[in-house]
Amino acid sequence: MTPLRITLALIIIIVCILLVTACISQPISENRTGNANETVILLSAITTVNNTITTNKNFEESLQTPMGYKENMTPAQQKIPAELLELIDINFQATEKERQNIKTTMITRNQMIPADLVKVKLNLNQSAGQPGEDRVYIFIYVNKSASTHIIDPFVTLVNGWDEKYHFAVAWIDVKNVEKLATLSEVRSIMVVQPAGTDTIY
Repeated sequence: MTPLRITLALIIIIVCILLVTACISQPISENRTGNANETVILLSAITTVNNTITTNKNFEESLQTPMGYKENMTPAQQKIPAELLELIDINFQATEKERQNIKTTMITRNQMIPADLVKVKLNLNQSAGQPGEDRVYIFIYVNKSASTHIIDPFVTLVNGWDEKYHFAVAWIDVKNVEKLATLSEVRSIMVVQPAGTDTIY
């Protein structure tokens, strides 16, 4: 066997071990599922972000930002993508039709779950209070000195996280996005598409 084949075989074995470890890992918090696997989660998140970033950039560029809006954005709002600001900030001056179009687009991309489907789609306890608002799937990048667990009080469900690379992916109530962004430990927020999804809810 050539050195190249030996190397490839070792890589395959290592990846298989990591995948098995990820499958048997247990959640460590009530609102966390998936696993804190540095390699598997990182690769999944990178793929998710790469598949989403170009489309989201084009989508954001199509939005009409009110004159003077960017100059008056708070530090928290500067961390939030335009499509979410248009949904949550009245100063964005979006019409109801424009907001609905954004929601429809995000639902089609599996980036949003309507409020009435949240409990079913996220397998939440059916007796756990009101469903609240729509949920959106986001990538959260935190400071190097911070733990990703700082996001737990603000999100509905964490699907993956990596302390080494300082990020997490999670479903969050739309109305909690700006609250999360106010944390000094949060560096940026991006709307992403859950890995492995290609059909609407």
